[in-house]
Amino acid sequence: MPLTPLHLGPGILLGFVFHKRLGIFALALGSVILDIECVYKILTGDYLLHAGFFHSFIGAIIAGIILGLVLYPLNNKIYRFKRWLKIEQKCSFSMIISGSIIGTVFHVFLDAFLYPEMKPFYPLTINPLYNHSTIIIAYILVYTFCIICFIAAGYIYFKKYY
Repeated sequence: MPLTPLHLGPGILLGFVFHKRLGIFALALGSVILDIECVYKILTGDYLLHAGFFHSFIGAIIAGIILGLVLYPLNNKIYRFKRWLKIEQKCSFSMIISGSIIGTVFHVFLDAFLYPEMKPFYPLTINPLYNHSTIIIAYILVYTFCIICFIAAGYIYFKKYY
């Protein structure tokens, strides 16, 4: 799902459901940040968008740790932004790191069903989650799942904060 906001659905929903353990903002950002790799590939003319290192579980964990380390010093600014959104959540270091890692790993997990060029279990060169014969069903299921999560997250947000 390059360059779509669909990954935000599961990320935000997980953040709302586990708001006492996971940073909502870290989860949301972690769930979409890996697509920077896809933007880079588009700009360089490489159209195997999901074949990069960060679209593997090990790459996602590393990206999640880096993202968490970048977000933690910005915690006060992020808290002000969340307050503006009426989300009262103070985050510890572990909440931010955990949210970032879970967001990036979940991104890879969802994409692995859709893109044959991915190597989610790098350094292994296979993608056992991809099945060419059921790709249409995989697209329908993954996209529907993301949309339902986004709607559920919106419902929770408006029910809880408004």
